[in-house]
This record gives sequence, C-alpha cells and structure tokens, in this order.
Amino acid sequence: MEKYRVIISPKLIEQIKSIRDYVANVKLSPETAERLVTAIFDEIESLELFPERGFDADEKIGVKIDKNGRSSRGIIIQNGKYIVIYTVNQEEHIVEVAFLFSSKTDYAKLFR
Repeated sequence: MEKYRVIISPKLIEQIKSIRDYVANVKLSPETAERLVTAIFDEIESLELFPERGFDADEKIGVKIDKNGRSSRGIIIQNGKYIVIYTVNQEEHIVEVAFLFSSKTDYAKLFR
C-alpha cells in the first residue's frame, strides 16, 4: 500500500496552535495541551494510509468546499470534538488538509 503525503495548511497549523495555547493558558494545563496537539497531528497524519476513510463532506454540507472543484472529505477526531476537512489528489498521492472545526460549530454554514 502506497502512502499519501499529508499537507497541512498553514492556517490549520495556526488553529492547532491556538487550541494548544487555550488549553495551556486558560485551562492551565500545558501537559494536556501538548498531548492534545500531538493527538490531533497523529490523527491527521493517519490519512497517509487511509485517505478515503472519511465521509463525503461536499454531500454532507450540500456544496463543493474546495475552490478547485476537488471532492472534499471529512473525519471526526478526538472522540467527536473536532472535524477535519481535506481533499485527496489520487494522481499525486497527496492529502491536503485545509480545515479544522469544533464539532459544536455549525461549520456547514461557513461554506454556504
């Protein structure tokens, strides 16, 4: 089985850093913050082996999310706390991860 290269957008990396900072500084738990960030990255990186495992995000939301017209997929991570939206380039074996949302967010509204 050929691995896919996982590319995480700079915007998403900043979001993850914000989550880390919030947990470390507001919740006063730096150790928990680091474990959370590591777990988020691990779950995203797992797409290198199984990029198609996620749900059809375009269908779920009702619009094409990717501006280039590629199909978008989504996975739920951290026991349902977050949703990751990504595209898969089959020809180049690349997974591009673009969005991370709290599962409490009405993320579908952001794309309509």
